[in-house]
Amino acid sequence: MTDRPRSGDNAPTKRQEHAGVYTVAPDQPFLAATARGILARIGNDPLKLSDLTILVPNRDTAFQLRQAFMEQMGGRPGIMPRIDAPGDIDDGYLSLRMADNQVLSQALMDIPPPVTRLERQLMLASEIMKIPGMASSLQKAVKLGGELGNFLDELQSNNIQLRDIDRLVPDAFKKQWAPTADFLRIITDVWPKKLQEMGQVDPEEHRSALIQIQAAHWQMSPPKNPVIAVGFSDTNPSTLALLKAVIGTPGGAVVLPGVDTALDDKSWDVLTPVHPQFSFKKILAAMDVARKDIRTLEGAETAPQHARANNPALTSRERQKLLREAMRPAGTAEGWSHLKASKKTPARIAKLAEPANDDKTISAAALNGMDLVTCGSPQEEASVIALKMRETLEVSGRTAMLVTADRSLARRVSARLKYWDIHVDDGAGISLADTSAGVYLLASAHMATEEWAPVPLLEALKHPLATMGESKADFRDKLAAIEDMVLHGPRPGPGAEGIKNMLAAAFNRQSRRPDQKLSKEELAAKEADLTAFIDRIDAAGKPFFDMVNSGKPQPFAQYLDAHIRFAETLAAEGKTKGADRIWRGDDGVKAARFMTQLKDAAQKLPDVTGRDYVDVLQGLMRDVTVQPTARPHPVLKIVTPEQAALQKADVVIIGGINDDVWPRKTAENPWLSPDMVKKLGLREAEESIGRAAHQFVQMASNPNVLLSRSVRSGDAPSVASPFLTRLMMVLKGAGLESAIESRDQLRDIHAAMHTPGDVTPIDPPAPTPPVSARPKKLPVTAVESLMRDPYTVYAKYVLKLRPRDPLDASPSVSEKGTFTHDALDEFVKKFPDKLPDNALDELLKIGEETFKARMNNPSVQSFWWPRFERIAKWFVKFENERRELCRTMGTEVNGKLEIDLGGGEVFTLTAIADRIDRDGEDQLQIIDYKTGSVPLQKAVGLGFSPQLTLEALIAFTGGFEGIDAGDVGALQYWKLSGGRPAAEVTEVRGDVKKLVGEAREGVERLAKAFNDPKTPYLSNPRPEWAPRYQNYEHLSRSGEWGTVSKTNNKKQPRKATQRRRNTGNTPGGKGGPK
Repeated sequence: MTDRPRSGDNAPTKRQEHAGVYTVAPDQPFLAATARGILARIGNDPLKLSDLTILVPNRDTAFQLRQAFMEQMGGRPGIMPRIDAPGDIDDGYLSLRMADNQVLSQALMDIPPPVTRLERQLMLASEIMKIPGMASSLQKAVKLGGELGNFLDELQSNNIQLRDIDRLVPDAFKKQWAPTADFLRIITDVWPKKLQEMGQVDPEEHRSALIQIQAAHWQMSPPKNPVIAVGFSDTNPSTLALLKAVIGTPGGAVVLPGVDTALDDKSWDVLTPVHPQFSFKKILAAMDVARKDIRTLEGAETAPQHARANNPALTSRERQKLLREAMRPAGTAEGWSHLKASKKTPARIAKLAEPANDDKTISAAALNGMDLVTCGSPQEEASVIALKMRETLEVSGRTAMLVTADRSLARRVSARLKYWDIHVDDGAGISLADTSAGVYLLASAHMATEEWAPVPLLEALKHPLATMGESKADFRDKLAAIEDMVLHGPRPGPGAEGIKNMLAAAFNRQSRRPDQKLSKEELAAKEADLTAFIDRIDAAGKPFFDMVNSGKPQPFAQYLDAHIRFAETLAAEGKTKGADRIWRGDDGVKAARFMTQLKDAAQKLPDVTGRDYVDVLQGLMRDVTVQPTARPHPVLKIVTPEQAALQKADVVIIGGINDDVWPRKTAENPWLSPDMVKKLGLREAEESIGRAAHQFVQMASNPNVLLSRSVRSGDAPSVASPFLTRLMMVLKGAGLESAIESRDQLRDIHAAMHTPGDVTPIDPPAPTPPVSARPKKLPVTAVESLMRDPYTVYAKYVLKLRPRDPLDASPSVSEKGTFTHDALDEFVKKFPDKLPDNALDELLKIGEETFKARMNNPSVQSFWWPRFERIAKWFVKFENERRELCRTMGTEVNGKLEIDLGGGEVFTLTAIADRIDRDGEDQLQIIDYKTGSVPLQKAVGLGFSPQLTLEALIAFTGGFEGIDAGDVGALQYWKLSGGRPAAEVTEVRGDVKKLVGEAREGVERLAKAFNDPKTPYLSNPRPEWAPRYQNYEHLSRSGEWGTVSKTNNKKQPRKATQRRRNTGNTPGGKGGPK
């Protein structure tokens, strides 16, 4: 290999000559430099590559190394070397390689086959469920089984047995340790017996055995052709043994990424697990190689169009010095006290300047090409990173790579790049549960467990895969009709029957609507079509629905079979089978493989309920990763720190440099204390920090690097990564904290993209529809809207828009009032004269019927019904006393009043009076039940709450059905709150005849005014009298015109009460109907 010795090295020693251990500087592309060095070693003849065997840590690295060889060959013909990952070594391949060694061949044959990790997880979950109180559900047991399996892998990769673990527990904690000891017997006693019965071994034990046999074979029968290990940084015993065997072979070599050969010996001797070089110290010790014997492979020079530094070599050297100081181990931290900045070099000679070789001096050249951007939010950080990546495309051939462990940030950046039609997938992949196929499978399962509740039902049926054998358009049309008629508002009853019952009720209501345009035959046909549609879906999933809702534990595999059959039937489209639509694409293929493996492994689980089935399925799918196979973007990447460790790009962006991301939060062993972990010889949790630190150094060594972080995470402030904190401390100690360039330009562009250049406030809406479109018939409640918010009348009666209830709506205040009104109305009609002795029981019985549709709701049971019971007690007592003085003439009485508008036009005012009584003086009393607040006396007097005064006007004129015209003696609000007190009677003060007369004048003036095509329907003309509930406020866009005014085209805040001072008087004058 082409290499250069360390500066200051003496002539190569014998050990150095024998052991080929190399490294690639952190600022160089590791795989490219390795491929170049290997080709140089074989005389730059690509055809000789086939003589080599190369070991790499994983399949991804193998693929990338092949790409690196192809790039280095420059189109020349060649034969690729054999590139293997130790974890993927094939038993058959090994048996052929060592056929001449009977001992090793027999040892290989004696290795039992491995159990799959999924099967092991489910078997361990079954054992965990046998321990009382260990897991509250099967889903939690399965999750715990996965963690226990990972613990087993960790033990076996380090050749550690747990049989004697009790001796590590201090006597003072024996009692507390006992439950954990009982739990761990699953893997010390129970699990080994299970494996022996099955004739299998754990996957990690199988892998380690293969690696050990391979290492032994190389030691016993050294290969004729060179073996090269590339990119290893793991320190488990089997890997270390393999690396030692590699360098012991003739021509064998090991290439390590980013070994710091310039770190002083004192610091090297006191390295701790959190240092980036700690793992390499362990590897070198295991191979019996001195650090001074490592050779450095030459990299390629940075292309001129990508270089930002005048002297790249100087910048690289000084950058390494800076990062070395930032990561200085605690044992030599006193070196920070001697830091200083180098003297400023004139720009004209900076390119040629070579600062003195002084470890205490940090040159500003280290910061050439390194930028730092600190953002205010994760959204801003994602936008800034996307802008940087977009900027990269402006230079032909330039590549960029975002490296982050924050998958949320990665997804945000990927989404932001789509703004420019740039598609870059997250290299970490996506959970199967979040893919299209995964979402569909889980949604169809939740639809069953939730018994067709509106949200899970629509989540399943609105999925693109759901078509039920019909065309997408027909299926969507039918589903939209069912959603509109059934699913918005109160939840239907369970299952398909509940949907059909609600659908029948909806068609019944629709047939009675006066604006209904369909004939009875057309309505019946439409209802039959939608009912058949529901029946087909129900029939497709009936076996699955019945199993889920039976509540009886059944075999997991049977649930899985029934679920898959339902999902496939639902996914059929025309002549295309559902299976052909679900199990295709990256996610579909992965889902099919997972379902097949799960079906085989599910035999190990105990019987489960429907909900347990769905919970377990979701948890397992969440742990399966789908990697896209589509062609990646040619120059942009989004990768994890592990994926980026051996890669390089012209521009590297290290994103999300906050604590818990760089490094990721270390997961402590849930069963063993840190002291026990150390005594057992397991890898310490701090070693993961050291690996993250090495990844950070590798990325930060890139000639062009952007460091980014957000000062907030969600609603809380974030803490900077300790790596960044150390870097800034070193710069501060050297007096260079202000020298690192901040890319505020990117933030400025982000702000400009999200800030409109010119804001032109809109005028408040003032629609003036033609007379023909204006309503000629309104209820008395709409007259109140005309006074307070005419725009509501315009939206509701001119545009004929109706507010839509939310899906699966919770009980509303209006429903509470409706139920109470209905119960009292039916009670009074049932007993119009004398109340029975059991009047309270009768009223409560009626109330139970009216509240029945909502009684399954906890809020109704806990709050509404107790309040109604108190209302019922008050009502019966008050009614008994009242009936001695008054007689009820009617409840829910329809009435109307016609107003002459002139020119042959008539305006009709309608009303439904809650109750009308006649007192002993033969005067009418009009009563309005209120379960909410009662209108203010002032609002009634000024005409802003004209309901009762207008109903009195209709009563004076004999407009109520079945009630002769007569004087009105009282207007009363009965506030039925159910609180303390349960109810109150409030009588409108003032002369009723006078109030009615003023109401007549006002409503006539109002009706004539709004019959004028020039009269606008304004939105909240008097803010002080604005209605409490406004269903159409968003349509009026009040958020735009209600807070700004036109003053020099600039935003000017103003008070809401001032926004209509100069719009003229509302029709009807002061007080409107009064």
